[in-house]
Amino acid sequence: MMAKKLKLTFERGGVVYAVLNEKDAPNMVAQFCATLPRTDDMLHGRYAGPAMFINTGLENVTPENLVGRKWVGMITVTLGNRNHPQHAMHMFYSYRREIKSSNDEIYLAQVEDKYFPLFEEIGDRVWGHCPEKVTIELVEED
Repeated sequence: MMAKKLKLTFERGGVVYAVLNEKDAPNMVAQFCATLPRTDDMLHGRYAGPAMFINTGLENVTPENLVGRKWVGMITVTLGNRNHPQHAMHMFYSYRREIKSSNDEIYLAQVEDKYFPLFEEIGDRVWGHCPEKVTIELVEED
């Protein structure tokens, strides 16, 4: 059985795949995948460093598989707070700039390393020209 993946298709070009972290974040994976397919505005989290994000619209997410340190290709879901109850999905895309986010977030998925150059190109493009639509689908292979 192949691992389930997210397929992210960006409106200005580029498709990347990320393997879902079903083993360590089964509840978050199930909750997020129940919202798929979806198309959202991809924004840039400038204060977090090289991070793009969408607002998931999810509320009352249960913490699991929390990580503070982030790395390239990591896709996380924020826990939200009183001021921002809807959880965001962050996508960290570059080695070249420091990832500044140290908040504990749920480790949802990992972009496969063969997509890192394209992912960084997309992230830099979103930095300069956001928002950009992204369509997210659940697939089992790429």
